[in-house]
Amino acid sequence: MAKIESGDRLYLCDRKQCGNRCSYPDCRHTTDISHAINGDTFPNGFEKVEHKDKVYFVEKEHPTMTINEYQALRYARNRASPPTPSHISECSKALWDER
Repeated sequence: MAKIESGDRLYLCDRKQCGNRCSYPDCRHTTDISHAINGDTFPNGFEKVEHKDKVYFVEKEHPTMTINEYQALRYARNRASPPTPSHISECSKALWDER
């Protein structure tokens, strides 16, 4: 993916832009609208993400979660063993406490 600039929109990617170099699931977004799954729309909404002096608009993969919540869920799913109910509860509490 090309270097992103402040104000860029990051769309969910169709995973065809990078060919064999696609690093899915680590990379899920693109700035190239021709490779956007949903075109120029955000059916699940988007999140305004601020980093230092830059702002990005990132298409959500799940309509009720922030990008950070979704990343935490992905991390929990990729653990060697399935997350236990207590781990899920701890993660949920930590995510809500951050707000």
